[in-house]
Amino acid sequence: MKRITPQIRSEHIELIERIQEEEETEISDAEAVRRIFDRAIQYEAEVERLESELQQTEARVDEMRSKLVATTEKVEASNELVRVVEEEQSLQSRRAQAGVLTRAKWWFVGMPDK
Repeated sequence: MKRITPQIRSEHIELIERIQEEEETEISDAEAVRRIFDRAIQYEAEVERLESELQQTEARVDEMRSKLVATTEKVEASNELVRVVEEEQSLQSRRAQAGVLTRAKWWFVGMPDK
């Protein structure tokens, strides 16, 4: 290991002391600093893992939104088709119930919408 002699700010000294207090056996300042570095490395790896998981989750959300939009469009198209079919059935029913003179009039001038 390479030896270094850093000057440490007071808030970092407090962190070193807190790490030392957490241990059951007494550890040196250098060991406490090494453990702080180890934790930082672990936290960095965890952050990278969580960022990757977040990206995957966001991609899944985008995929689900796209599927929802596609499904909604299909439902709307189906509803429109049902409406058109019901209108056509209504027109056919009106034609079937209309008398001969009414149908002749409709043939000549066109059938009213309602």
